[in-house]
Amino acid sequence: MSSSFIESILIGEILLFIFLNSLWINLYLVLRRKRFKKNSQKPKVSIIIPSYNKAGVIEKTINSVLSLDYPSKEIIVVNDGSTDNTLDICKKFVKSRKIKLISYSKNRGKAYALNMGIRAAKNDIVVTVDADSFPESGSLNKLVCYFADPKVGAVAGTVKVSNKKKFLVAYQGLEYLHQAFQRICQGFLNTVMVAPGPLTAYRKEALAKAGYFENDTLVEDFDMTIKIHKAGYKVVSEKKAVVFTEAPKTIKELWRQRVRWSRGGVQIAKKHFDIFSNKNTKRLAFFAFPLHMLWLVLPFILVPTFLITTAKSAYALIQSILFGLSQIDLSRVSFSFDINSMGIYLFFVSLQQGIIDFLSLNNLNLLLMLGYISVSIFLIFTGFSFRVLKEKFKPKDLQALVSIALYWILLAIVGIYSILLEITNRRRKW
Repeated sequence: MSSSFIESILIGEILLFIFLNSLWINLYLVLRRKRFKKNSQKPKVSIIIPSYNKAGVIEKTINSVLSLDYPSKEIIVVNDGSTDNTLDICKKFVKSRKIKLISYSKNRGKAYALNMGIRAAKNDIVVTVDADSFPESGSLNKLVCYFADPKVGAVAGTVKVSNKKKFLVAYQGLEYLHQAFQRICQGFLNTVMVAPGPLTAYRKEALAKAGYFENDTLVEDFDMTIKIHKAGYKVVSEKKAVVFTEAPKTIKELWRQRVRWSRGGVQIAKKHFDIFSNKNTKRLAFFAFPLHMLWLVLPFILVPTFLITTAKSAYALIQSILFGLSQIDLSRVSFSFDINSMGIYLFFVSLQQGIIDFLSLNNLNLLLMLGYISVSIFLIFTGFSFRVLKEKFKPKDLQALVSIALYWILLAIVGIYSILLEITNRRRKW
Protein backbone atom coordinates (compact mmCIF):
# COMPACT_ATOMS: atom_id res chain seq x y z
CA MET A 1 0.00 0.00 0.00
CA SER A 2 1.57 3.27 -1.13
CA SER A 3 2.41 6.09 1.26
CA SER A 4 0.32 8.54 -0.81
CA PHE A 5 -2.75 6.35 -0.33
CA ILE A 6 -2.13 6.08 3.43
CA GLU A 7 -1.66 9.83 3.50
CA SER A 8 -5.03 10.38 1.78
CA ILE A 9 -6.77 8.06 4.22
CA LEU A 10 -5.20 9.86 7.20
CA ILE A 11 -6.27 13.26 5.87
CA GLY A 12 -9.80 11.96 5.30
CA GLU A 13 -10.03 10.52 8.81
CA ILE A 14 -8.79 13.73 10.42
CA LEU A 15 -11.20 15.88 8.38
CA LEU A 16 -14.10 13.61 9.39
CA PHE A 17 -13.04 13.87 13.02
CA ILE A 18 -12.92 17.68 12.77
CA PHE A 19 -16.33 17.81 11.08
CA LEU A 20 -18.12 15.60 13.63
CA ASN A 21 -16.77 17.34 16.73
CA SER A 22 -17.45 20.76 15.19
CA LEU A 23 -20.96 19.64 14.32
CA TRP A 24 -21.93 18.88 17.93
CA ILE A 25 -20.39 22.10 19.22
CA ASN A 26 -22.22 24.24 16.66
CA LEU A 27 -25.52 22.43 17.13
CA TYR A 28 -25.38 23.15 20.83
CA LEU A 29 -24.43 26.81 20.37
CA VAL A 30 -27.21 27.40 17.83
CA LEU A 31 -30.01 25.41 19.51
CA ARG A 32 -29.25 25.61 23.22
CA ARG A 33 -31.94 28.24 23.82
CA LYS A 34 -34.68 26.07 22.35
CA ARG A 35 -37.60 25.75 24.76
CA PHE A 36 -39.77 22.67 25.22
CA LYS A 37 -43.33 22.62 26.49
CA LYS A 38 -43.26 21.68 30.20
CA ASN A 39 -45.51 21.82 33.23
CA SER A 40 -45.12 21.57 36.99
CA GLN A 41 -47.66 18.78 37.45
CA LYS A 42 -46.45 15.56 39.03
CA PRO A 43 -48.47 12.66 37.65
CA LYS A 44 -48.20 9.23 39.19
CA VAL A 45 -45.38 7.17 37.72
CA SER A 46 -44.51 3.47 37.62
CA ILE A 47 -40.81 2.62 37.88
CA ILE A 48 -39.75 -0.72 36.42
CA ILE A 49 -36.46 -2.39 37.36
CA PRO A 50 -35.70 -5.55 35.30
CA SER A 51 -33.08 -7.69 37.01
CA TYR A 52 -31.10 -10.76 36.09
CA ASN A 53 -28.33 -11.97 38.44
CA LYS A 54 -27.72 -8.54 39.98
CA ALA A 55 -27.49 -9.61 43.62
CA GLY A 56 -24.39 -7.46 44.11
CA VAL A 57 -26.13 -4.18 43.26
CA ILE A 58 -29.91 -4.67 43.26
CA GLU A 59 -30.33 -3.57 46.89
CA LYS A 60 -28.45 -0.33 46.21
CA THR A 61 -30.55 0.28 43.10
CA ILE A 62 -33.86 -0.26 44.92
CA ASN A 63 -32.80 2.04 47.76
CA SER A 64 -31.77 4.66 45.22
CA VAL A 65 -35.19 4.49 43.54
CA LEU A 66 -36.98 4.58 46.90
CA SER A 67 -35.03 7.77 47.71
CA LEU A 68 -36.25 9.60 44.62
CA ASP A 69 -37.81 12.93 45.54
CA TYR A 70 -41.21 12.33 43.99
CA PRO A 71 -44.62 12.23 45.69
CA SER A 72 -46.31 9.27 44.04
CA LYS A 73 -44.36 6.41 42.56
CA GLU A 74 -45.01 2.72 42.08
CA ILE A 75 -41.89 0.52 42.05
CA ILE A 76 -41.99 -2.80 40.21
CA VAL A 77 -38.98 -5.12 40.25
CA VAL A 78 -39.03 -7.92 37.66
CA ASN A 79 -36.75 -10.84 38.52
CA ASP A 80 -35.89 -12.38 35.17
CA GLY A 81 -35.08 -15.92 36.33
CA SER A 82 -31.99 -15.01 38.34
CA THR A 83 -29.84 -17.92 39.54
CA ASP A 84 -28.14 -15.96 42.35
CA ASN A 85 -29.87 -14.54 45.44
CA THR A 86 -31.41 -11.53 43.65
CA LEU A 87 -34.89 -12.86 44.42
CA ASP A 88 -34.18 -13.20 48.17
CA ILE A 89 -32.93 -9.61 48.35
CA CYS A 90 -36.04 -8.34 46.55
CA LYS A 91 -38.35 -10.27 48.87
CA LYS A 92 -37.02 -8.27 51.82
CA PHE A 93 -38.41 -5.09 50.23
CA VAL A 94 -41.70 -6.81 49.42
CA LYS A 95 -42.22 -7.68 53.07
CA SER A 96 -41.98 -4.01 53.99
CA ARG A 97 -44.40 -3.20 51.13
CA LYS A 98 -41.93 -0.86 49.50
CA ILE A 99 -41.96 -2.54 46.09
CA LYS A 100 -44.01 -4.89 43.94
CA LEU A 101 -42.25 -8.00 42.71
CA ILE A 102 -42.78 -10.04 39.56
CA SER A 103 -40.65 -13.16 39.37
CA TYR A 104 -40.39 -16.16 37.11
CA SER A 105 -38.00 -19.10 37.20
CA LYS A 106 -36.83 -19.09 33.57
CA ASN A 107 -34.73 -16.33 32.05
CA ARG A 108 -36.66 -14.87 29.12
CA GLY A 109 -34.72 -11.75 28.27
CA LYS A 110 -34.73 -8.13 29.33
CA ALA A 111 -37.40 -7.07 26.82
CA TYR A 112 -39.82 -9.66 28.17
CA ALA A 113 -39.10 -8.54 31.74
CA LEU A 114 -39.74 -4.90 30.83
CA ASN A 115 -43.02 -5.78 29.11
CA MET A 116 -44.19 -7.73 32.15
CA GLY A 117 -43.53 -4.65 34.29
CA ILE A 118 -45.24 -2.30 31.82
CA ARG A 119 -48.38 -4.42 31.69
CA ALA A 120 -48.50 -4.55 35.48
CA ALA A 121 -47.96 -0.79 35.81
CA LYS A 122 -50.99 1.20 36.96
CA ASN A 123 -49.82 4.60 35.77
CA ASP A 124 -49.62 6.37 32.42
CA ILE A 125 -45.96 7.36 32.81
CA VAL A 126 -43.50 4.46 32.97
CA VAL A 127 -39.84 4.88 33.96
CA THR A 128 -37.23 2.20 33.31
CA VAL A 129 -34.17 1.87 35.55
CA ASP A 130 -31.46 -0.75 35.02
CA ALA A 131 -30.68 -2.98 37.99
CA ASP A 132 -27.11 -1.61 38.22
CA SER A 133 -28.05 2.07 38.00
CA PHE A 134 -28.71 4.73 40.61
CA PRO A 135 -30.78 7.82 39.70
CA GLU A 136 -30.20 11.11 41.48
CA SER A 137 -32.90 12.26 43.87
CA GLY A 138 -34.45 14.92 41.64
CA SER A 139 -34.30 13.02 38.36
CA LEU A 140 -37.98 12.09 38.10
CA ASN A 141 -39.13 15.70 38.41
CA LYS A 142 -36.83 16.63 35.53
CA LEU A 143 -38.19 13.86 33.30
CA VAL A 144 -41.97 13.94 33.74
CA CYS A 145 -42.44 17.68 33.08
CA TYR A 146 -41.89 17.10 29.33
CA PHE A 147 -45.06 15.01 29.07
CA ALA A 148 -47.02 18.25 29.09
CA ASP A 149 -46.54 17.95 25.33
CA PRO A 150 -48.82 15.08 24.17
CA LYS A 151 -46.45 14.42 21.27
CA VAL A 152 -43.56 13.47 23.59
CA GLY A 153 -43.31 9.69 23.85
CA ALA A 154 -40.03 9.34 25.74
CA VAL A 155 -37.59 11.44 27.75
CA ALA A 156 -33.99 10.21 28.04
CA GLY A 157 -31.93 10.72 31.19
CA THR A 158 -28.23 11.50 31.36
CA VAL A 159 -26.02 8.51 32.17
CA LYS A 160 -22.80 8.98 34.11
CA VAL A 161 -20.32 6.42 35.43
CA SER A 162 -20.35 5.79 39.18
CA ASN A 163 -17.20 3.65 39.58
CA LYS A 164 -14.53 5.81 37.91
CA LYS A 165 -11.68 4.86 40.27
CA LYS A 166 -10.17 2.30 37.89
CA PHE A 167 -8.29 3.57 34.84
CA LEU A 168 -10.31 1.53 32.32
CA VAL A 169 -13.53 2.94 33.75
CA ALA A 170 -12.18 6.50 33.45
CA TYR A 171 -12.14 6.05 29.67
CA GLN A 172 -15.77 5.00 29.78
CA GLY A 173 -16.68 7.94 32.02
CA LEU A 174 -15.28 10.29 29.40
CA GLU A 175 -17.07 8.42 26.62
CA TYR A 176 -20.42 8.52 28.47
CA LEU A 177 -20.12 12.29 28.88
CA HIS A 178 -19.45 12.73 25.17
CA GLN A 179 -22.47 10.55 24.36
CA ALA A 180 -24.70 12.46 26.78
CA PHE A 181 -23.68 15.79 25.23
CA GLN A 182 -24.43 14.43 21.75
CA ARG A 183 -27.82 13.14 22.96
CA ILE A 184 -28.71 16.60 24.26
CA CYS A 185 -27.92 18.05 20.83
CA GLN A 186 -29.97 15.31 19.16
CA GLY A 187 -32.86 16.16 21.47
CA PHE A 188 -32.98 19.71 20.09
CA LEU A 189 -33.68 18.22 16.64
CA ASN A 190 -35.91 15.33 17.78
CA THR A 191 -33.27 12.87 16.56
CA VAL A 192 -32.39 11.05 19.80
CA MET A 193 -31.26 7.60 18.69
CA VAL A 194 -30.96 5.88 22.07
CA ALA A 195 -33.07 6.59 25.15
CA PRO A 196 -30.83 4.71 27.61
CA GLY A 197 -31.94 1.77 29.73
CA PRO A 198 -30.44 3.15 32.96
CA LEU A 199 -33.02 5.95 33.05
CA THR A 200 -35.77 6.81 30.58
CA ALA A 201 -39.38 7.89 31.08
CA TYR A 202 -42.03 6.70 28.60
CA ARG A 203 -45.63 7.51 27.88
CA LYS A 204 -47.35 4.13 28.31
CA GLU A 205 -49.58 4.86 25.34
CA ALA A 206 -46.48 5.39 23.16
CA LEU A 207 -45.01 2.06 24.27
CA ALA A 208 -48.24 0.28 23.34
CA LYS A 209 -48.45 2.03 19.97
CA ALA A 210 -44.80 1.19 19.26
CA GLY A 211 -45.44 -2.49 20.01
CA TYR A 212 -43.64 -2.78 23.36
CA PHE A 213 -40.06 -4.00 23.80
CA GLU A 214 -38.78 -6.86 21.65
CA ASN A 215 -36.07 -9.50 22.08
CA ASP A 216 -35.03 -9.60 18.41
CA THR A 217 -32.05 -7.27 19.00
CA LEU A 218 -29.42 -7.09 21.73
CA VAL A 219 -30.18 -3.40 22.37
CA GLU A 220 -33.82 -3.18 23.38
CA ASP A 221 -33.52 0.48 24.46
CA PHE A 222 -32.10 1.50 21.07
CA ASP A 223 -34.79 -0.51 19.30
CA MET A 224 -37.62 1.02 21.36
CA THR A 225 -36.36 4.56 20.75
CA ILE A 226 -36.53 4.07 16.98
CA LYS A 227 -39.97 2.45 17.27
CA ILE A 228 -41.33 5.42 19.24
CA HIS A 229 -40.07 7.78 16.53
CA LYS A 230 -41.78 5.60 13.92
CA ALA A 231 -45.01 5.70 15.93
CA GLY A 232 -45.04 9.47 15.49
CA TYR A 233 -43.83 10.59 18.94
CA LYS A 234 -40.98 12.88 19.94
CA VAL A 235 -38.00 11.73 21.99
CA VAL A 236 -36.16 14.39 24.00
CA SER A 237 -33.22 14.39 26.39
CA GLU A 238 -32.86 16.03 29.82
CA LYS A 239 -29.34 16.83 30.98
CA LYS A 240 -30.35 17.34 34.63
CA ALA A 241 -32.04 13.93 35.00
CA VAL A 242 -28.84 12.15 36.03
CA VAL A 243 -28.41 8.45 36.66
CA PHE A 244 -25.16 6.76 37.68
CA THR A 245 -24.36 3.32 36.36
CA GLU A 246 -21.60 0.80 36.99
CA ALA A 247 -19.32 0.46 33.97
CA PRO A 248 -17.27 -2.69 33.20
CA LYS A 249 -14.12 -2.86 35.35
CA THR A 250 -12.11 -5.37 33.29
CA ILE A 251 -11.20 -5.78 29.63
CA LYS A 252 -13.25 -8.99 29.52
CA GLU A 253 -16.38 -7.30 30.88
CA LEU A 254 -15.92 -4.32 28.56
CA TRP A 255 -15.38 -6.62 25.58
CA ARG A 256 -18.60 -8.54 26.28
CA GLN A 257 -20.63 -5.36 26.75
CA ARG A 258 -19.32 -3.68 23.60
CA VAL A 259 -19.73 -6.81 21.48
CA ARG A 260 -23.38 -6.82 22.55
CA TRP A 261 -23.76 -3.11 21.80
CA SER A 262 -21.98 -3.36 18.43
CA ARG A 263 -23.94 -6.41 17.30
CA GLY A 264 -27.08 -4.66 18.45
CA GLY A 265 -26.14 -1.67 16.32
CA VAL A 266 -25.89 -3.89 13.24
CA GLN A 267 -29.25 -5.47 14.07
CA ILE A 268 -30.82 -2.01 14.39
CA ALA A 269 -29.43 -1.00 10.99
CA LYS A 270 -31.00 -4.08 9.39
CA LYS A 271 -34.30 -3.94 11.27
CA HIS A 272 -34.95 -0.22 10.87
CA PHE A 273 -33.55 0.49 7.42
CA ASP A 274 -37.09 1.53 6.47
CA ILE A 275 -36.40 4.74 8.43
CA PHE A 276 -35.60 6.26 5.04
CA SER A 277 -39.16 5.67 3.83
CA ASN A 278 -41.12 6.32 7.05
CA LYS A 279 -42.93 9.68 7.11
CA ASN A 280 -42.34 10.07 10.88
CA THR A 281 -38.57 9.58 10.76
CA LYS A 282 -37.42 12.09 8.14
CA ARG A 283 -35.03 13.81 10.56
CA LEU A 284 -33.52 10.51 11.66
CA ALA A 285 -33.08 9.54 8.01
CA PHE A 286 -31.39 12.82 7.17
CA PHE A 287 -29.11 13.13 10.18
CA ALA A 288 -28.83 10.59 13.01
CA PHE A 289 -29.26 7.27 11.20
CA PRO A 290 -26.59 7.96 8.53
CA LEU A 291 -24.19 8.80 11.38
CA HIS A 292 -25.04 5.46 12.98
CA MET A 293 -24.31 3.69 9.67
CA LEU A 294 -21.02 5.57 9.42
CA TRP A 295 -19.90 4.32 12.85
CA LEU A 296 -20.57 0.75 11.72
CA VAL A 297 -18.35 1.15 8.65
CA LEU A 298 -15.61 3.35 10.10
CA PRO A 299 -13.76 0.61 12.08
CA PHE A 300 -12.95 -1.16 8.80
CA ILE A 301 -11.01 1.95 7.77
CA LEU A 302 -9.55 3.00 11.12
CA VAL A 303 -8.09 -0.35 12.21
CA PRO A 304 -6.16 -1.20 9.00
CA THR A 305 -4.80 2.35 8.82
CA PHE A 306 -3.73 2.14 12.47
CA LEU A 307 -2.03 -1.25 11.98
CA ILE A 308 -0.16 -0.14 8.87
CA THR A 309 1.08 3.14 10.33
CA THR A 310 1.95 1.44 13.63
CA ALA A 311 3.99 -1.23 11.85
CA LYS A 312 5.87 1.38 9.87
CA SER A 313 6.36 3.56 12.92
CA ALA A 314 7.66 0.58 14.90
CA TYR A 315 10.26 -0.03 12.23
CA ALA A 316 11.19 3.65 12.29
CA LEU A 317 11.38 3.48 16.09
CA ILE A 318 13.89 0.64 15.98
CA GLN A 319 16.00 2.55 13.48
CA SER A 320 15.81 5.67 15.65
CA ILE A 321 16.84 3.80 18.80
CA LEU A 322 19.88 2.39 17.07
CA PHE A 323 20.72 5.77 15.60
CA GLY A 324 20.16 7.54 18.92
CA LEU A 325 22.36 5.13 20.84
CA SER A 326 25.12 5.51 18.32
CA GLN A 327 25.19 9.26 19.03
CA ILE A 328 25.71 8.88 22.79
CA ASP A 329 29.23 9.08 24.20
CA LEU A 330 29.01 6.30 26.82
CA SER A 331 32.12 7.62 28.58
CA ARG A 332 30.16 10.74 29.53
CA VAL A 333 27.10 8.93 30.91
CA SER A 334 27.10 9.15 34.70
CA PHE A 335 25.49 6.65 37.08
CA SER A 336 22.93 9.33 38.01
CA PHE A 337 21.38 8.95 34.53
CA ASP A 338 21.51 12.63 33.67
CA ILE A 339 18.80 13.20 31.06
CA ASN A 340 20.97 15.48 28.92
CA SER A 341 23.91 13.08 28.83
CA MET A 342 21.67 10.24 27.61
CA GLY A 343 20.62 12.18 24.58
CA ILE A 344 16.85 12.01 25.16
CA TYR A 345 16.25 15.04 23.03
CA LEU A 346 18.29 13.53 20.19
CA PHE A 347 16.31 10.31 20.54
CA PHE A 348 12.93 11.98 20.07
CA VAL A 349 14.15 14.17 17.22
CA SER A 350 15.51 11.14 15.40
CA LEU A 351 12.30 9.20 16.14
CA GLN A 352 10.14 11.90 14.58
CA GLN A 353 12.43 12.20 11.56
CA GLY A 354 12.56 8.42 11.18
CA ILE A 355 8.77 8.13 11.05
CA ILE A 356 8.50 11.02 8.62
CA ASP A 357 11.20 9.57 6.32
CA PHE A 358 9.77 6.07 6.44
CA LEU A 359 6.20 7.11 5.64
CA SER A 360 7.47 9.49 2.93
CA LEU A 361 4.66 11.95 3.59
CA ASN A 362 4.43 14.57 0.86
CA ASN A 363 1.87 16.69 2.68
CA LEU A 364 3.43 16.55 6.13
CA ASN A 365 2.70 20.19 6.93
CA LEU A 366 -0.98 19.74 6.01
CA LEU A 367 -1.25 16.60 8.16
CA LEU A 368 0.40 18.30 11.14
CA MET A 369 -1.83 21.36 10.78
CA LEU A 370 -5.00 19.24 10.51
CA GLY A 371 -3.81 17.14 13.44
CA TYR A 372 -3.39 20.19 15.68
CA ILE A 373 -6.81 21.51 14.60
CA SER A 374 -8.54 18.18 15.27
CA VAL A 375 -6.99 17.85 18.73
CA SER A 376 -7.95 21.44 19.58
CA ILE A 377 -11.57 20.94 18.48
CA PHE A 378 -11.79 17.64 20.35
CA LEU A 379 -10.59 19.38 23.52
CA ILE A 380 -13.24 22.08 23.01
CA PHE A 381 -15.88 19.38 22.45
CA THR A 382 -14.76 17.68 25.67
CA GLY A 383 -14.85 21.00 27.51
CA PHE A 384 -18.45 21.56 26.37
CA SER A 385 -19.39 18.04 27.51
CA PHE A 386 -18.03 18.68 31.01
CA ARG A 387 -19.48 22.16 31.32
CA VAL A 388 -22.96 21.39 29.99
CA LEU A 389 -23.28 18.28 32.15
CA LYS A 390 -21.87 19.99 35.27
CA GLU A 391 -19.04 17.50 35.64
CA LYS A 392 -15.72 18.34 37.31
CA PHE A 393 -12.54 17.59 35.41
CA LYS A 394 -10.29 15.29 37.47
CA PRO A 395 -6.76 13.88 37.06
CA LYS A 396 -8.16 10.51 35.91
CA ASP A 397 -10.01 12.33 33.14
CA LEU A 398 -6.78 13.94 31.99
CA GLN A 399 -5.03 10.56 31.87
CA ALA A 400 -7.90 9.07 29.88
CA LEU A 401 -7.97 12.06 27.54
CA VAL A 402 -4.27 11.80 26.74
CA SER A 403 -4.52 8.18 25.59
CA ILE A 404 -8.15 8.08 24.40
CA ALA A 405 -7.06 7.14 20.86
CA LEU A 406 -5.95 3.70 22.10
CA TYR A 407 -9.36 3.18 23.68
CA TRP A 408 -11.06 4.09 20.38
CA ILE A 409 -8.90 1.57 18.53
CA LEU A 410 -10.00 -1.11 21.01
CA LEU A 411 -13.65 -0.21 20.37
CA ALA A 412 -13.04 -0.25 16.61
CA ILE A 413 -11.61 -3.77 16.85
CA VAL A 414 -14.66 -4.81 18.88
CA GLY A 415 -16.85 -3.29 16.18
CA ILE A 416 -15.21 -5.34 13.41
CA TYR A 417 -15.40 -8.53 15.48
CA SER A 418 -19.08 -7.89 16.28
CA ILE A 419 -20.06 -7.32 12.67
CA LEU A 420 -18.31 -10.52 11.65
CA LEU A 421 -20.20 -12.39 14.40
CA GLU A 422 -23.49 -10.98 13.15
CA ILE A 423 -22.71 -11.82 9.53
CA THR A 424 -21.94 -15.43 10.49
CA ASN A 425 -25.14 -15.61 12.58
CA ARG A 426 -23.40 -16.65 15.78
CA ARG A 427 -25.68 -17.18 18.77
CA ARG A 428 -26.82 -13.90 20.35
CA LYS A 429 -26.48 -13.25 24.07
CA TRP A 430 -27.39 -10.28 26.24
